[in-house]
Amino acid sequence: MTVDGRVRGEILTSWRRSTLYGVDREHVEPPYRDTDVDTHFARVAVPIARRMAELLVGDRSALALSDASGSVVWRWVSEPMLLGTLDALSVAEGFCFDEQFVGTNGLGTALETGALAVVRGEEHFVSRFHDVTCVAAPVRHPVTRRTVGAVNVTCRAEHTNPLLRVVVLKLVDEIQAALLDAASRRERSLLAAFLDARRSTNDAVVTVGEDVVIANGAAVDLGLDHRGIWDEVRHLRTDGAVVSLDGFSARMQLVRDGPATTGAVLHIAGPVPACPPRVRAAAPAPGRWERLLDQTRTLLAAGPVVVRGEPGSGRATLLRAALGPAGVAVAAESGTALARRVAARDAAR
Repeated sequence: MTVDGRVRGEILTSWRRSTLYGVDREHVEPPYRDTDVDTHFARVAVPIARRMAELLVGDRSALALSDASGSVVWRWVSEPMLLGTLDALSVAEGFCFDEQFVGTNGLGTALETGALAVVRGEEHFVSRFHDVTCVAAPVRHPVTRRTVGAVNVTCRAEHTNPLLRVVVLKLVDEIQAALLDAASRRERSLLAAFLDARRSTNDAVVTVGEDVVIANGAAVDLGLDHRGIWDEVRHLRTDGAVVSLDGFSARMQLVRDGPATTGAVLHIAGPVPACPPRVRAAAPAPGRWERLLDQTRTLLAAGPVVVRGEPGSGRATLLRAALGPAGVAVAAESGTALARRVAARDAAR
């Protein structure tokens, strides 16, 4: 809130989102998720956060890292009393702080807006968080520009101070620099492995990493599921494993950076259909999809609506479903362009 007690605009907007999500101000428990705490992001970010923690000992604060969905992957607390507070609030590994579950909060709001979020005491949508202040910011991969996680600093509301912003932004800068350095090494090693494999065969060859896919001409149109392949690769410990991928068999040659698996080269064999099916992204869970549709239709009834999200996240699909067969959904370069198109549709009714 501002000095004169008014609610800041970004907080009020987050409260409105929280209301649309149906978050209960009085009875909310952050959901626990089966969270992978050993991602590439975590391996890069945790050592940096630990070094920062050494400077914050006795500072009556806590650090946390989350994945891109808002689930906590690491936590550090400076003092026992604050530890008890955070345990009671479920600020611990595996608990998810997405706005749709918890309402306005540091991690969830930063990930929702893609910007630094400062949520002081009673600015939290849920009353049980009114005793703490959270400052958080998203971390974007410097190569792909995708959000890979978030950094959060928490303290008691009465200990709020401007240095919290400095700590968060410093951590984000250092983590993104380390991700860039790691990406450069990983991408060079993956490309070298792919080129070696391609020179030795005319068969379909694909090299995958956590956020990298390299394919030759024979493999590029197979419609393989990159995320599914990566999930298979990252748990393998030995070279030469043969796995089944969407009707194909593939022999995997692992690419490593020290003890960590950074990717694999797949030599694909088996029948290759003339028009292999493309793998479609999984649809949202029915309950959440219906809720999103209802919320979107409610907003459309009130005026122009802009739906934000990364390419492929389903923005146009959501708008088409909400508008119905007579409506028009446009993939716009900007929110302003989309708002104009929806306004024009309303004026034509």
